[in-house]
Amino acid sequence: MRILLFIILIIQSTLSHCQGGWTWTSLNYMPESVTNNAIASAIVNDTTFVYSFFGLDANKQWSGMHSKAFRYNTISQIWDVLPPVPDSLGGVVAASASTLQNKIYLIGGYKAYEDGHEISSTQLHIFDPVNNTYSPGANVPIEIDDHVHFTFGDSLIYIIAGWTSSVGNFGGYTNAVQIYNVNTNTWTAGTPVPNNSNYTAFGATGTLTGNTIYYIGGARSSSFTLSNNLRKGIINPNDPTDISWSIEDTNPGDKIYRGAVINVGSKLFCIGGSAVPYNYDGLAYSDGSGVEPAYRILEYNSFSELWAEHTSTPIGKMDLRGLAKIDDYNFIQAGGMEGEQVVSNRPFLLTFDPSYISITDSLNISVANPSGQIAFRIHPNPVSDMLHFEQTFGEKIPFEIYNTNCSRVLTGKLVWGKSSFSVADLPNGIYTIVCNSFRSRFVVEH
Repeated sequence: MRILLFIILIIQSTLSHCQGGWTWTSLNYMPESVTNNAIASAIVNDTTFVYSFFGLDANKQWSGMHSKAFRYNTISQIWDVLPPVPDSLGGVVAASASTLQNKIYLIGGYKAYEDGHEISSTQLHIFDPVNNTYSPGANVPIEIDDHVHFTFGDSLIYIIAGWTSSVGNFGGYTNAVQIYNVNTNTWTAGTPVPNNSNYTAFGATGTLTGNTIYYIGGARSSSFTLSNNLRKGIINPNDPTDISWSIEDTNPGDKIYRGAVINVGSKLFCIGGSAVPYNYDGLAYSDGSGVEPAYRILEYNSFSELWAEHTSTPIGKMDLRGLAKIDDYNFIQAGGMEGEQVVSNRPFLLTFDPSYISITDSLNISVANPSGQIAFRIHPNPVSDMLHFEQTFGEKIPFEIYNTNCSRVLTGKLVWGKSSFSVADLPNGIYTIVCNSFRSRFVVEH
């Protein structure tokens, strides 16, 4: 028992600008307040919807864990109530929602009971956004909750570490990596994370960029202390179960519990969370005091390996199970706990400015893939006339160039190998190129 151990056509209000390049926009309120809910997005008839499944109601009692589902239309800005998830536990928290092939896969979570014991779930529910129906998927081999999750390619969902009630009398950490194939409805085991407190954790959060896994924070060890490790895993593209694990870096700021990590190009952003581990009611495991959310966005640049901490965000949110991706620069956060452990019904659109230039940005102008081959390169830098590209992403890869006023000044498509474009008409200054997962600055000097 852990108690012991779009996009948006009409906006309501923009709360803050330039918190690490992010703008927060308040959206129409959810039908109910909910926290520790699993959220994801999917497209129906060319409209992007955001979905919330499971969670805990505003009373924050064990009996308030539910299987309710809600849907937000990003065009009409209307929330709908959907049929509840047909979960045999009657509703859970700390589950995950992942979208692949326009289906949403709800995995794991845990149910708490009046006597204090908890059960991790083995269930997998497949939600069809077109028909608003559920179907069962193959059970998770190791019952799991509070895990890291992400998708890889067009068919795999990774479930990493977390908590399981299958260990000991009261449950415990797992170092398992469980991989679900949506095409075959089967599970396989990936290379587990090292079985020590540097890696095992629950309430950690992570993402995937390319074939590189990053996950950060979470509670570890028998005393539920928080980790400040940024762990890294390299997936072998020829064998997705083969993962090479290492500690990438140490977060220099406050530690993170139940935050949400997303990536935009080479940058990882951790939104909210808390610096103290707590139970589902928002009270600290250590002494039962109320825990407060972090008012910050933590940024890590995987090119330069540098950190930046953007404080004083307009809203602090903890108890998050991810953000719903709308496109490369827009994400929606819905639910969670705000200050004084208030369960929230206030969703927010988080928009990243692609021309944002942080002091931590790398000046690198080339990227190599794991085999050492150049995946993207621009030269010369500075440039006065012709900007040359080398890329091995594929044929007809789109790129965009922005100036420091956030205006898009040039677009085009790159062929495999070498391409060149004139920048002779661009004024002198600093520009940002965005191509696939690559983003970098270059200088025009005539």
